[in-house]
Amino acid sequence: MDDIPDPITQLRAQIEELQRQLQENQMARNNVEDIEGNNHPRPEVQAAPQQAVNRVSVKLPPFWPDDVELWFAQVEAQFTVAQILQETTKFAYAVSQLEGRYAHEVKDIIKTPPAINPYNYLKKRTHSKTLSKC
Repeated sequence: MDDIPDPITQLRAQIEELQRQLQENQMARNNVEDIEGNNHPRPEVQAAPQQAVNRVSVKLPPFWPDDVELWFAQVEAQFTVAQILQETTKFAYAVSQLEGRYAHEVKDIIKTPPAINPYNYLKKRTHSKTLSKC
């Protein structure tokens, strides 16, 4: 009876063999064999972004202090055409069109933009302030 292997011992041996095979398979997947048969780690491949970014040029009109509401309407039309949705991008474009004298009046927002909805905050502040005509 000593010649008959214990079922638990048999199962352990099978598990060890399967673990060894699994480890070999994982190593094979993570390595690449060169032309001479040497194994090297597989280089990491960055996954392609889910959505391609198509850049569309945005041409904003210069800031119109005489009609701020109309200016923002035109700016938002440009954002729609260019499919710009990010608040921070909108904010940056809008700020880039403010001449120095108008930018000075909202410099606190420009220097420290709000973390949430900076473009909308700039828009509200610009409307409420109705930047002085210099």
